[in-house]
Amino acid sequence: MKQRHFVEGLSNGQQLMAAIAQAENRAAPEKNWILVEGDPGFGKSRATTRAAVQKDARFVRAKAGWTPHWALADLADVLSIPRRHRTEDLLRDIVIELMTRPRMLFVDEIDHAARTERVLETLRDITDQTECILVAVGMKSAQGLVKRFPQIFGRITRIVTFGPASFDDVKLMCTELTDVKIADDLIEEMRRRTGGKLREVMDCIARVEAVGRKSRETVTLASWGNRPLLTEDRALASQSVTPLRAVSNG
Repeated sequence: MKQRHFVEGLSNGQQLMAAIAQAENRAAPEKNWILVEGDPGFGKSRATTRAAVQKDARFVRAKAGWTPHWALADLADVLSIPRRHRTEDLLRDIVIELMTRPRMLFVDEIDHAARTERVLETLRDITDQTECILVAVGMKSAQGLVKRFPQIFGRITRIVTFGPASFDDVKLMCTELTDVKIADDLIEEMRRRTGGKLREVMDCIARVEAVGRKSRETVTLASWGNRPLLTEDRALASQSVTPLRAVSNG
């Protein structure tokens, strides 16, 4: 399986890129924040990292103990500018750097930063002065945390919520990640059993691929039988294994 291959065109990723395009073409300069939220497993980290690379952005992860100075020091590191002892010097240098060489900023784990208004205000100072886009990435609770600060929440041009993969998403993953042919009914079962979590979908594809390569036929839900799709299915599989029946491609 092509585990390192990034699947373009998944619905969550498309929403993210549409939000970035909207921010790049915004009418109000101050509406330059994008909030990306979602529970783990839906591809948020991979999609945002990919978008950051495509946009030549700078990516930084917020820390639980972030202070304004610590946040600025981390930003200085990813912008490849020297750290300063004085907070105001750090802020000035970062602003000059971003005005000289405009870049988009991605701040992951924004939940940490959103617990301290002073950290969010520091980030707002940067984006207000430079008009650079900031993509704030967090858990599903991030929106509620940021909403407590209207002056920050008002900067958000779009909220992107990463949710479960659709049938079309899973089918696209099957097409791009393996050469084994997988029938629609088994693809739907994979989506249903995994709850649309991409990590688990990839695990399912790897399992189906291992069997499909031996049969050299399309793998259907019927031919799959009671083989384990998920790790927790192994106990069941150890009790009863249905031989794979070849299914003709027609």
